[in-house]
Amino acid sequence: MTAALLRHPAALDTVVFGHEDAEFGQITAALVMTEEADEDRLVVDLRTHCSALVAGFKVPRMWWFTRRFPRDEIGKLRQTSVQRLTRAIPGHRTLA
Repeated sequence: MTAALLRHPAALDTVVFGHEDAEFGQITAALVMTEEADEDRLVVDLRTHCSALVAGFKVPRMWWFTRRFPRDEIGKLRQTSVQRLTRAIPGHRTLA
């Protein structure tokens, strides 16, 4: 899934992960580093792009966007940092 997202020109970097969901238990989610300002349009573009490359169940249903990733002092992206960021900013939920 990460490779498919990175083929989109607006996705500068990305991390795909499981996100807790009340209805399904867990859903596929993505944190995307981008310079794009129109996040609503970007969700549609990324879903369309990914749907053409991978099976539908692999396409994220929850999306977060950021200008930079929360990397530690040696450049690693820590899971706790991703969780903190996704709790701090609103995500975009998509159906199907």
